[in-house]
Amino acid sequence: MKPKPIEVFEKVVPLSALDWQDNTFLTSYGRPLGGLLQSIQAIGLQQPPVLEAKRDGIYRILTGRRRLRALVFLGREQVSCRIAERGAALADLHLFHFFDNLGQRAFNLIEKSLLLKKLGPFFREDELLKEILPLLDLPPQKVFLKRCQWITDISPIFWPSVLRERLFPEVIETVQQAFPKYASLLLALFILVRWGFQKQKEFLKGLQEIVLRSQVPLETILPEMMEKTILADPGFTPQQKGEVLRKKMRTRLYPTLTGLEKDFHERVRRLGLDERTRLLPPPYFEGGRCDLTIFFSRTRELKESLERIGRILDKGGFDDFH
Repeated sequence: MKPKPIEVFEKVVPLSALDWQDNTFLTSYGRPLGGLLQSIQAIGLQQPPVLEAKRDGIYRILTGRRRLRALVFLGREQVSCRIAERGAALADLHLFHFFDNLGQRAFNLIEKSLLLKKLGPFFREDELLKEILPLLDLPPQKVFLKRCQWITDISPIFWPSVLRERLFPEVIETVQQAFPKYASLLLALFILVRWGFQKQKEFLKGLQEIVLRSQVPLETILPEMMEKTILADPGFTPQQKGEVLRKKMRTRLYPTLTGLEKDFHERVRRLGLDERTRLLPPPYFEGGRCDLTIFFSRTRELKESLERIGRILDKGGFDDFH
């Protein structure tokens, strides 16, 4: 997959003649201008942008949009550009754009997804898999191509969170496939509670299981689980909000187990153990071995805790935990 040669010629173009609304070849994302501005100020523009003439002296940006933005920021009025010949096929222009950028930088995940979206209409899937994905440092497998497509399908407001690894391609894929109507709501929820990858996957798996068991639509389930007052309350940390959601999920998934857990903690509360002593339940809160742990920093603290435990034992307080 190689672009056909495209003839170009040099021309000085007023920056006012650029069509900034034309995003046909826009794939750069999440790259601040700071370093580029310093480079241009220090040594000038070393690589001319490439433009395509549209009509009446208006030009479409083929490559170099960030360089052109930097020049505008610096107050320049014109720049020497390379102008692509008229009549070149759009597929060839997209390939030209791709290979021109390929030699200049490593792409972030959003840029990889945008490049594949731009090339997708012009090339077969097997061509993208075998020839383009390896150049993007992606395995030549359909699942990775599809995940990039899912990323460009979500609202761009979520893209910064993808770059910061607060949203993950696998999670976006699951949300789009299982709950397409509620994709934005669920992704925003994950950002709000600041869950990592495993907790996001766990929550989605739980939602799928609840929907399957109950045969109740998600729009009925979610309001029951999402306590809006807590989610919106600035007094709760993101971690606390997340734990409220996870507790709601466990209660809905395992009502019997949740009841046993509540009963166990109530019995522990009635024992009157001090704050240094922890009684941990057996697996699934039924029978088996309990673990008793004492945290202390002085011998006196250990002695006091053991004496209290002894008094509880004498009264038969632990008999109920057999």
